[in-house]
Amino acid sequence: MGRAQLLFRRNGTLMPYAQLRIPCCGRCNDEYLSRIELAVGDAFAEGPDVVAALDATTLFLRMGKIYYGLMFRELPLLADRRDPQAGTIMTPDFLAVFKTHRLLMQAARGVVRWQPEQHPASIFVLRTQEPTHPRNRFDYVDIINFPFVGEFPCGLGSGRPCMARAAVRL
Repeated sequence: MGRAQLLFRRNGTLMPYAQLRIPCCGRCNDEYLSRIELAVGDAFAEGPDVVAALDATTLFLRMGKIYYGLMFRELPLLADRRDPQAGTIMTPDFLAVFKTHRLLMQAARGVVRWQPEQHPASIFVLRTQEPTHPRNRFDYVDIINFPFVGEFPCGLGSGRPCMARAAVRL
């Protein structure tokens, strides 16, 4: 695993992207979310045009899952590991601000629906160049106070241009 496959947490610690597990019930993980992951992974393996052809809801749910899941995973983590009195990276009160986002994520289970022209996020799929160095072929960014997520999962060995997927304004 290269350094480029690491997620930088808000407290400065690193987490391997491959070890990211979003906490939810077994059925949601095994049935609903795995279907989304498979669709997005297959699309990236095929190339930019296939990613762009994915429906906006699939991309929204994939990016939204990571966005909310990372915040949830930060609830017990210390903001400053040298100073346990400094509190945690994420507080339950701050996470509660995202209750509407959490509700929208229930679309993965079919519990929440919206009209296509009334989608809850703006999704942008952009064609980009593929970096020559493998460690530069992955990136993830979120802006917590302005719900935005960007992911750049490049370097699938296809030699084709890759996508900076879902600049998602939540």
